[in-house]
Amino acid sequence: MNKNSKILVLLLTTIFLALTAKSYSQENQTIPQQKTPELKWMYGSVAKVSFTAGYIMVFSDQGYATFKVTDNTAISIGPKKVGLDEIKTEDSVRVQYYCPEAGKCVAVSISESKKEENS
Repeated sequence: MNKNSKILVLLLTTIFLALTAKSYSQENQTIPQQKTPELKWMYGSVAKVSFTAGYIMVFSDQGYATFKVTDNTAISIGPKKVGLDEIKTEDSVRVQYYCPEAGKCVAVSISESKKEENS
């Protein structure tokens, strides 16, 4: 084998090994799993509603809590689906929510609550 052939074989082997190593490392990377948020419930009275900022503040025996209301938040009064604009202060509500960060909670659903459920 002449000198040029040896260099060509060495070059092709190096390229093959480099491509194989890159492919192997991409296949074996672990994809971080998203943590499923823990859903919680709060029963209370509506203290404030902001249609423009998209949040609702609820007062219960545990104090005040503020929830972000998104386009995905299910809002209902009885069996009827309604918008945030139909929730009024002093309405009794049940809020299902999760907190992706401390102090930042997102409402999953807001529904009418009977007075006896709040006790």
